[in-house]
Amino acid sequence: MDSNKKKVVHDENDKGHRYGNFHSYYNFHPPSDRIVPLFEKYFPNLMDVIIQHPNNDNNDNNDNSNPTFIANEKKGEEKRRMLTYCDLGCNEGDLTLAMANELHKRSSLNVRSFGIDIDAELIRRANKKCETLLKDDGVEASFEGGDLTNASDHLNVCENFFRSDADCRSDEEAGEGEGEGKQIQRHRRVCFDLCSIFSTTMWIHVHSGDEGLKLFLKRASAMCNVLLIEPQPSKWYGYFCYFYSQEDVFV
Repeated sequence: MDSNKKKVVHDENDKGHRYGNFHSYYNFHPPSDRIVPLFEKYFPNLMDVIIQHPNNDNNDNNDNSNPTFIANEKKGEEKRRMLTYCDLGCNEGDLTLAMANELHKRSSLNVRSFGIDIDAELIRRANKKCETLLKDDGVEASFEGGDLTNASDHLNVCENFFRSDADCRSDEEAGEGEGEGKQIQRHRRVCFDLCSIFSTTMWIHVHSGDEGLKLFLKRASAMCNVLLIEPQPSKWYGYFCYFYSQEDVFV
């Protein structure tokens, strides 16, 4: 199936049921419902895995090749470890910011976090919440709109995050028609310590099909050292189809 077959179009009447961009999501799903069991029950050693994970793309073991180091060095600060975290499908940022705060608290390292969502209004809210929900000067956050079903869009917004501090330049001539191998090489120039996908895979799946979901997960895994995925249960597919006919979906 062609993952670029359908163009994303927003309709206020959907109220989030078509793309998962619910505007009151965290009224019903507070971040603590994920944060506490994630770190205390399911992955108590998650911080050890993130901090100790080697950068497999750097064979010369040169710290300067890792954007998380360059970010500080280019500012003239003492070179030190900084965790970078990306939340794919961040809604209005409550969980992204809670994760960033928790990563900082558990690691004592500075954290730069980044969230991507398809909904411009949710991104506006998320950037505004940075002023109130970040709990320490050691945590930075930014959010940008992007269509995660579109490979170039996905990559470009992530490159923009690193480009703001690190010399992580893309091939400007590369576009929609570049081959998969070329794209994966570009993805590996962008390397987050942790990427999370919380309840977003179904929305990618229903709009880009089996192959589109596989390519999305391949892109995401190529752009980070540790990938954390929370898939939706199968019953949610039935919930989606309750609102939309078969012609609206790929699967």
